[in-house]
Amino acid sequence: MDIKDRKIDPNKLISYIRSKNKNNKIILGSFNKKLLKKINKEEGILINYHCFSPFLSIRRAKELDADWINPLPYLITNKKIEKIKNNGFKFVPAGNENYKKQMKYLKLGAHALSIHDIKKINNFLQNNL
Repeated sequence: MDIKDRKIDPNKLISYIRSKNKNNKIILGSFNKKLLKKINKEEGILINYHCFSPFLSIRRAKELDADWINPLPYLITNKKIEKIKNNGFKFVPAGNENYKKQMKYLKLGAHALSIHDIKKINNFLQNNL
């Protein structure tokens, strides 16, 4: 889940997640650090810290007890990805529709891809793998 609403009530969000998803883990992502901090102790909810820069992401992700780091996909290098992973976090680049870049990050060690159009990425993967 990608939460954009900065005014969302964490308790209502947790209740909603529990009502819709009883047995599976949820990866909850947001730029909203206050929301993530309140939710990060809930069992079954993994925190994906959205951040603008990979440079400060590790320190802030540790403060939030995050599981994933999701920086905007600019200036990402193999060295930065390794540093994120060596600090115990999973790396997923923030979504964009440039499939070649997404595949580059996957080859560099991303744990997941973040995209908006499933049909387009499926077509891209079928034609390029």
